[in-house]
Amino acid sequence: MKKKIVPENVLHLELSGALVEEGQVPVPLLINILRGIQDSVYVLAYAELQATGRKKGRVPTSVKRAYELVWYR
Repeated sequence: MKKKIVPENVLHLELSGALVEEGQVPVPLLINILRGIQDSVYVLAYAELQATGRKKGRVPTSVKRAYELVWYR
């Protein structure tokens, strides 16, 4: 049996509401939700780097690569 690798930091997302019916989520809605979460993660990561002396501005590619959301099943 293959051992499952579980990341240290896990985000659990639960959706509900009028647009989410019978366990189905419209793809455009899901994309917008995930984009918003990813952007928030980038901003938080970059803010942490700024506290260590980084300048304000656009989130660097290195931060985007290091903090990219990954789907685990």
